[in-house]
Amino acid sequence: MLAAGAAWFLWPRKAQASSRRLAPVASTPETLALVFAAPYAGDPIKEGIVLRAAAAGLDPAIALATAHHESNFNFEAYRAEPSFYDRRIAPQLDRFRGLVPERVLTDRNAWGSYGIGQVLLSTAIEQHGFRGDPGRLFESDLGIQLMVAHLVGLVDRYGGNLADVFAAYNSGQPLARAPAVTRDTYVPRSLSLFDRYRRELEAVDFYARWEAFARA
Repeated sequence: MLAAGAAWFLWPRKAQASSRRLAPVASTPETLALVFAAPYAGDPIKEGIVLRAAAAGLDPAIALATAHHESNFNFEAYRAEPSFYDRRIAPQLDRFRGLVPERVLTDRNAWGSYGIGQVLLSTAIEQHGFRGDPGRLFESDLGIQLMVAHLVGLVDRYGGNLADVFAAYNSGQPLARAPAVTRDTYVPRSLSLFDRYRRELEAVDFYARWEAFARA
């Protein structure tokens, strides 16, 4: 699942904390699997999220909370967004021509939220370089990769403030500008899930083992 290379780790301690980076470490899939598989051994979905997040430099608790909230860890989850298509996609179809199959351009139901992280097709294209048939967004590895990449960008943008990160993941806006349903429902549940997964990872000394691994 993971490519070899340097890895960063971001781990905000609470919603308003600034994320901090540890020094990059050389890593291989085999080494990361040995160090990080323990918390969810036997659960390939959660294990895959932890491995991908850790290799990308993201606190896995953030990714686990997002996957839980968005799709309940369902790679086949899909939500149509026809009003989003009418408002944001239809007026600028030429921007997407050649990036997806021609039949997709005018299919209002194709421009929805896909997979484990419920990433919008337009977000995958514009922010993460996705090209091709949107059905690929249901693939497990690609779904995790896009979710983690999007979360890493938001953590960087909002300095590790998880309330802003989760608000922006849901609505595209930080907490202060997010819709009421995002502020009052989505963000509190996401923070609660983050706390839950953070405790589960701490219970198996995940963060202590990461620090030791990073110093080696």
